[in-house]
Amino acid sequence: MKSYVRHMKFEHSPQMLEISYEGRRYSFSVLNSGTELIGRSSRKLVRPYDKYQHSHRVYHIVLYCEGETQFLIDDKIFEASPCMLAMTGPGEKHCFSAGLCARDKLIYKCFSFILEGDTEDDALQVPVHELFSLYFGNSFVKKDFPVMLNKRLFSRAAGFIDEITERLIDNDQTAACSSIINFMGFLATSFFLQEKKRFGDDESSLLKIKNFIEKNFSEKLRISDLAKLSGLSGEYIIRSFGRKYMVTPMAYQMELRIKAARSMLVATNLSVGEIAARTGFNDIYHFSKSFRKYCGCTPSNYRAAAFLV
Repeated sequence: MKSYVRHMKFEHSPQMLEISYEGRRYSFSVLNSGTELIGRSSRKLVRPYDKYQHSHRVYHIVLYCEGETQFLIDDKIFEASPCMLAMTGPGEKHCFSAGLCARDKLIYKCFSFILEGDTEDDALQVPVHELFSLYFGNSFVKKDFPVMLNKRLFSRAAGFIDEITERLIDNDQTAACSSIINFMGFLATSFFLQEKKRFGDDESSLLKIKNFIEKNFSEKLRISDLAKLSGLSGEYIIRSFGRKYMVTPMAYQMELRIKAARSMLVATNLSVGEIAARTGFNDIYHFSKSFRKYCGCTPSNYRAAAFLV
């Protein structure tokens, strides 16, 4: 059984996962990610179902892997079986292991998250398909869940959840953020496009995105911004940019920030805090941690070593 992560709030909200909606900014937090194992249950569901269900401001993605059970979404009973995918958004009533658990055990993978506003009581509460539209710039259509996946889609979905979980456990938040964006893109294009669009190689659009990142690397950039700029879907940008330049747009932006910071550390007398601000970091701690990851030392040590040469 894979490890499990609960309540993982990013030290600094990943810019690619932030959403601006109706003049407000919402930050991404993982509530849980991993694999659940539940023992045999003999509970039989009876009306009213509200005593089993609950609703809140959370987005849930649940992938059933082994065993069978009954679960509830908005007062409807579903029979879960391996390769079934369920998704719910804020306000949708649900209970994902509500009833009879056949055989010896039930195993399912889950990924749950919330988009928090500036106050504790504020959270983004739009349907799942609208959330994907905000992220990727496409017009996605509402999809009824649950759905049964073929082996290929099941394997990809399970792999994404495992990858996200492992990267969160390792506290590699940059890599985890990249995996989350890729997972969201996979879900959006696999289940919410009315008709899957096929894009050819668009060299000029990818180059336009690359140039835009280079000119604005110190600014907050979101996948939706790049989608609007290029006219491409967010999922296509992530996949094709990575294939062409061997790096995700977000990782490329970070590389440019670190490169600029290295130059400033050697060529200027600016303080570490000033350099952090000029290269787009929220604070010195985040800057130092990212710099150490890329360069193997702190900004101060890098500057000191440069003057010893």
